[in-house]
Amino acid sequence: MLREIRTGIQGKVQGQLATVQCDGWSGINHHHLVAFMVTVQKQIYMVTVKDTTTERKTVEKLLAHMLEVIRILEHDWKVKVIAFTTDASGEARKARRLLREKMPRLVTPDCWAHQVNLVVGDYFKVCGAVFLHALAANSKPELSVIRPVPTRWTAYYLAYRRLLDLRPTLELIVISDANKQPADRQIIPADRSADRSTREKAEKMVAIIKSGVFWQSLVRLVKHHLEPLAIAANITQSGHCRLDNVLLTFGALVLQYKDLNDEDELPVKQALIESIEKRWWKADRDVFVAAVILNPFIKTSPFQKITQWFSHGAIYELISRLWDRFYEDPCPDSMYEDVSDYLGSRKIYKSLKVVCDKTASIAAARSTSPNPIQAYYDISIDEVPPTPLIKLAIHILSICPNSASCERLFSTFGLVLTKLRTRLSNQKLVDIAECKMHIRDEHLQAETKAKIRARLFGVNPQASAGAGSGDTGVTPSVVPDTTTESDAGPDPRVSDPTPDPSLPSSMQSLSDHLINLIDEDQDIGEPAMRTDSSEDDDEAPKQTISNLFDFSKRDWVSNAQRRAMKSLEDEIRFYDLVDLDAAGEADLDYDLEDSIESIFTN
Repeated sequence: MLREIRTGIQGKVQGQLATVQCDGWSGINHHHLVAFMVTVQKQIYMVTVKDTTTERKTVEKLLAHMLEVIRILEHDWKVKVIAFTTDASGEARKARRLLREKMPRLVTPDCWAHQVNLVVGDYFKVCGAVFLHALAANSKPELSVIRPVPTRWTAYYLAYRRLLDLRPTLELIVISDANKQPADRQIIPADRSADRSTREKAEKMVAIIKSGVFWQSLVRLVKHHLEPLAIAANITQSGHCRLDNVLLTFGALVLQYKDLNDEDELPVKQALIESIEKRWWKADRDVFVAAVILNPFIKTSPFQKITQWFSHGAIYELISRLWDRFYEDPCPDSMYEDVSDYLGSRKIYKSLKVVCDKTASIAAARSTSPNPIQAYYDISIDEVPPTPLIKLAIHILSICPNSASCERLFSTFGLVLTKLRTRLSNQKLVDIAECKMHIRDEHLQAETKAKIRARLFGVNPQASAGAGSGDTGVTPSVVPDTTTESDAGPDPRVSDPTPDPSLPSSMQSLSDHLINLIDEDQDIGEPAMRTDSSEDDDEAPKQTISNLFDFSKRDWVSNAQRRAMKSLEDEIRFYDLVDLDAAGEADLDYDLEDSIESIFTN
């Protein structure tokens, strides 16, 4: 069956543009696997999984595997590989650099979901001690409201955000209990013979709930500081994330942190903006800026009117430079007029605005994000070759700048490779995981999620106002284009079947873990490659995020945040379903099969 499915996939993707993603994983059987996934037309497929347990973990070995995967995809699958994404670990970063030297036509971005985590690490470096002091009681309140997954800092954010929502309820419970007769009190019993440690802990919790300073700190540190980063993580870890999503997301972060004007927040403001700018400065900036410009829903609207960057001539220079990089043929003479017509909505691009307006309204009604590539297809004819600008736009907008698909595959591995299956062969593990993902695809395509929820749970928990992630579940081998843009992240059900001492297990250790990632990321401040030509112009401003964006315009920020906030709301709903068997709730009298359960994490 899997052989037939794989053959069908290869036939479906022939002639398409592909982004390859790569990441490593170690199971409880101590095997180290390196997974290679590919994104084609917003769908994710497994290419191969390499067992590197007995190999030395060197750059040369990884580069050889990367080149072999590209050969398989271009020779056997007959797709055109346009980008290769990994995380920012030492050997992966260097392997991408060597790959780019061998194949200059490739875009080789960092995983930008990982880059957001590094910004969070910088945040904890500056104010982690204050944060942890303000949340000194984190272990009990968070577990009584939402059970965070230790390896996902966004789960802690959601737990503390829910704690804010429950403030009136918690305060009412404390006041009501204090007004009872001493013998009837339940939180702090009147009986002094009760367990001393339990009594002291209860008194400590009550004092925290009554503390206005605690709640004020929680609002500031969680809502003002971490919420923008949680939204950014949701967007950048999406399986359908594009280059323009990343740049707009980082622009929105800078905008929000520029609004932190309290004197005691200035160190946080400075540290976060500096961290964002450092990660942007080492990026392949040309393709990110071009991706925003070539998104017909946006064009140059978020940017400042800086002649050196955004005049028609400067944009043509950027576009022609990228054309020469990606294609063997020289940039066509018609490209200059093509760029002018696109920016001025003339000739073939005259109908593009109407198409974009209609597509955006349809997407808004469905709570999804409009697809800029489809807008270009809608103004083209199949039998007629696309204009050079449309060809380049589709190329750039097809790149997925994260390796989240590998993380989702590893979540499936974690469900399959348990203590009772530690002797499962690697091939069986991969086959079972791939089969489970295809079964999940069929459920998603049949839109059975709502039916199963109603039949099994009979409820649809109301999410609290605000935030959450879309696809917090296992990555399918094929992800249909019906999910929102923010489907992302490893399965919240899975951290690992057995505790791993190397993984964070509390807010303190999570903070330490993220700070350690910062220390390992040693190429900060060095551009991935030479990008904008304004680097040679002493009079041109430095192409930072702060200089790129016109922060007086905020409509582009609200649109991106609205989708991400809906996604965070979906994650809250998932946790509500998971907690239906919490204390005080009637337990389900049966267990859900993993394939059915994974539907609720989409």
